[in-house]
This record gives sequence, structure tokens and C-alpha cells, in this order.
Amino acid sequence: MLLIVGQLMGAGMVVILLDDMLRKGYGLGSGISLFIVANTSETILWFAFSPVTMSSEFGVEFEGAFIALVHFLMTKNTVWEAVRQAFSRENGYNLSQLLGAGGIFLVLIYLQRISTEVKVIHQRFPGWVQSYRIRFFFTSNMSVILQSMLISNFYRISQVLNARFHHSQLIRLIGNWEGERIIGGILWYAAPPYDLTEAIAYPHRTLFYTAFVCFLCAQFSK
Repeated sequence: MLLIVGQLMGAGMVVILLDDMLRKGYGLGSGISLFIVANTSETILWFAFSPVTMSSEFGVEFEGAFIALVHFLMTKNTVWEAVRQAFSRENGYNLSQLLGAGGIFLVLIYLQRISTEVKVIHQRFPGWVQSYRIRFFFTSNMSVILQSMLISNFYRISQVLNARFHHSQLIRLIGNWEGERIIGGILWYAAPPYDLTEAIAYPHRTLFYTAFVCFLCAQFSK
């Protein structure tokens, strides 16, 4: 236990020191944001091109979504069956999730570049005008991180309670889990759709989840 606490404290101190160095001119932007982007990019690349194999009800599959697509095209009877399974498989990462993440990245990059200029007039010096640029995402990514951390804690607590008190109607009403995947309950509406097929099949859940995330992020931004 002490070893784990020591590792977490040491890693936290290293991250804080690196962030301070980047803010003082040794890098570009916030170090914490860069570390998050690097970790997320590494995760996406791994689950896109991972050569690790795993067992499923359909046989041996590759963990990487794109490698799995090539494998399905070589082993399935029809191209349509291979593409359908690559986009909708539930036992591993699929192409719907990767394309959705890529689309969100492009939208966020575009929105990060949106800004407006506010004219600042000095009362003591008439005629002196200075432009002050304000970004559209002035709170950066901190509100999204806080929202994700808050909801993740509710998911974990619900998952633990569901594993210990699975027969309780109240616990299942809060969140009904099947392994690592939530399949019902109130928290089901606050969880993102697993893939594009699920998002289309339950449009009310998709709309509620989108509105819920936007509302929480707006509140944290305030």
C-alpha cells in the first residue's frame, strides 16, 4: 500500500514539475494538457493497430480495430459481413468508436481556433483602442476533465454495488451492469453509446447524454 501511494505521489510531483517547466518557456502551452493528449493519442493508436489477439464467440480476433477489419475481410464469407462486424463488434474496440473519436478531435481542433476580438478603450487616453482576443473555449479542457472524473466515480461505485448486491432493485435502478458494460438504470442514460448502432437505436439516450455532458461542462466552466 505504501509503495502504491509513494508511486502516485512521485508521479504527481514529476508531472507538476514538468508542467511548470513548460509554462516557463521550455515548451508549448500547458504541460498537463499535452500529457493528456499524448496519453489519449497513444491509447487510440494502440487500439487501432494492436496486433494482440483475443478469444471471442466468433473465434480468435485482433484487438486493433483496423487490423481486425483486414482479418475479417480475409476470413469472412462476404465483404458486408466483415465490415459490419468491424464496425459493431462488442467484444473489442470497433471502427465506429475510432471514427467517432477522430470526428470529435477534428471538431474540437476547429472550435479551439474560434475566437473574437473585444475592443478595449482606456478612459484616461481618449482614442486609444486595444484589441483583446478571447477564445471560444476560454476554459480549455478542465471542465471536460472534471465532468469525466465526477461521472467515472459514480460509475465505479455503481459497478461495485451492483456486483455485491445484484438482486437489489434499488441498486439495479441506479445502474445495472453486465461485466464492465452498463445495460440499464439511471446511469445508463449518463453513459455514452457504445457504438454508432447503439446511438441510432436509442436516440433519446444519445440526446440526453449529449445534453447532460454539455450542461455539466457549462456549470464547471462557470
